[in-house]
Amino acid sequence: DISPGFKEECNPKERSAGGFFLNEDDASVAQKELLWESKYASAYEFFKGPTRQIEVFLDGNLFAVTFRQPTLCNYILGADKDLVIQQVNLENPEEKGKTFVELCLATYERTLHTQMLSHLSLWKLLPQRLVPEDLAERLDARVSVRPFNFFLKDRSRYFDLVGQITLVLSFVLSAAVVSAIE
Repeated sequence: DISPGFKEECNPKERSAGGFFLNEDDASVAQKELLWESKYASAYEFFKGPTRQIEVFLDGNLFAVTFRQPTLCNYILGADKDLVIQQVNLENPEEKGKTFVELCLATYERTLHTQMLSHLSLWKLLPQRLVPEDLAERLDARVSVRPFNFFLKDRSRYFDLVGQITLVLSFVLSAAVVSAIE
């Protein structure tokens, strides 16, 4: 268990810049402290982001287990998460664990594919006769154009939205065809 005092001591302090100082040494010290506090707050936010916690019930005790979330988790498609949630067999704990692991293994393969698509560079998609490989690597280092990343970032929110928009458009087109036939 984390004591509230320790947690409060670790949280970054809110402090505003400015103030009046009698000499430049005091102002310099205050500026360095403010810079350090700013760096600490940035680091705190960075490490807080990919940190997750689960509760484990073992031998009648409830434990909180904190872990670093792998960056690969950012590429899990929303539909895959929903599929795992819907298809896990909740009848007994053994079957629940078995189906969860099986579904996660299948999801893992698709997630690797999604990550690879997200990192594809526009320069490497063009034919080699137009953009030689060494030029593509130099261009990619300077101007990172990853066309699929937009759709696949943030747990594929936009990718799922495209599917929903496509469904609505197909319904509208079907209704237009039916009304034109009549």
